[in-house]
Amino acid sequence: MDASLADRLAIRDVVETWASGRWGMVLRQPIYEKDRIDPVDPGATLTLDPELLARFPEGYRHLAYLQVRVGYPVKPDMPGVRGPEVEQLYERGAAWLAGQPVAP
Repeated sequence: MDASLADRLAIRDVVETWASGRWGMVLRQPIYEKDRIDPVDPGATLTLDPELLARFPEGYRHLAYLQVRVGYPVKPDMPGVRGPEVEQLYERGAAWLAGQPVAP
């Protein structure tokens, strides 16, 4: 099985310069648009638990499904194409561009 995840090429990066003159990344947050699972063997059949799959946001639903199945915790509030999470991310980016401090 192979899992594919597509996030925006323009990942929201926030960088700052410190008093030392060095630049550093303060925030890196992908915006999850879509994902899917493809069997590596074209003859294989894939059966997923629809109730478990439906628990996760559309943009990273299949990735989250696989992570939960192997025991990893999954954040339910990652930014997708629409919704309050991505709106807050854009607001934070606008605030940083306006010279306001942005907490990670």
